Formats: sequence, structure tokens, C-alpha cells
Amino acid sequence: MKDNIISVKTFAEKNNISQQAVYKKIRRNSDKLNGHISKQNGNMVLDNFAQEQLKIVDVNFTLDEKVKQLENLLADKSAENEKLKSEYNQLVDKISENEALIEKLKSEISEKSTEIENLKNRITELTDKSLKIGELKNMLEELLTVLSENANSGMGKKFGNLFAGKH
Repeated sequence: MKDNIISVKTFAEKNNISQQAVYKKIRRNSDKLNGHISKQNGNMVLDNFAQEQLKIVDVNFTLDEKVKQLENLLADKSAENEKLKSEYNQLVDKISENEALIEKLKSEISEKSTEIENLKNRITELTDKSLKIGELKNMLEELLTVLSENANSGMGKKFGNLFAGKH
């Protein structure tokens, strides 16, 4: 055994409990206390470890400690919950903003698609007109060729003067 060995009687007096209560606790915890309790001069004695194990725990103190721990834990969790609520609300706001932006972009895409379709139609129209103008140009060139070949004739001269801007 180590230093600070005391008898069951001294331990009971020191902790304001009966010797019978100490013996009951020794019997209930015999497996933990094995090797920490011995007999000296016919009296049962306790080493430091046995004394610590047999100390009466102040239940009210322990409960107060637990309540404080739980209150602190609750406060921490409440603060964490408030932070999560705030983050959630920010995310909901962002989602709403993004949904509005998506709708705006869809509308702009629709407008641009309509504009592209109109421009495609205009390109087709202008291409058709360009082809017709090319055909008319070829026809006029052929006509001018015929007229210039017939320029010596009276009718040819009139047409030639007309196209030349001479009236």
C-alpha cells in the first residue's frame, strides 16, 4: 500500500457517512477496489485510489454541472441554428434572384431568336432580290448589246439615246 492510508472508520468520519455505508460501497465495488484495500492491526484500511472511488459524490453538484454543460451546449446549438437559418435565408434570396435572372435571360433569348429568324428571312428576301437583279442585269446587257448592234437603225438610235440619257 502507499502513503495516506486510512481506516474505514476515519474515512467514514471524514466524509460524514456511516461505516456501514462505506462497507456497502466496498462490497458493490469490490472488483474495482481489489488490491487497494487491506487489513492493518485488524482494521480495514483504504489507499488513495480506494478513497477516491468510495467518496460520496454530491449529486446536486453533479447535476448543476450537467445542467450548465447542457445550457452551454444549447446556447452553442442555438447560435449555430441561427447562423444556419441566416445562411438558408441568404441562399433562398440568391435562388430567387437567380430564378428572376433566368427568366429575364429566357425572355432575352426568345427576343434574340425572333430577331435572328427575322434577319434570316430578310437575308433570304435580299438574296432572292439580288438574284433577280442579277438576272435583270444580264437581260439589260443582252438588250444593250442588241441595241448597240442595231444602233444604226432609227429605232436603235432612239433606244440608244434614251438609255444614254439623251432625249
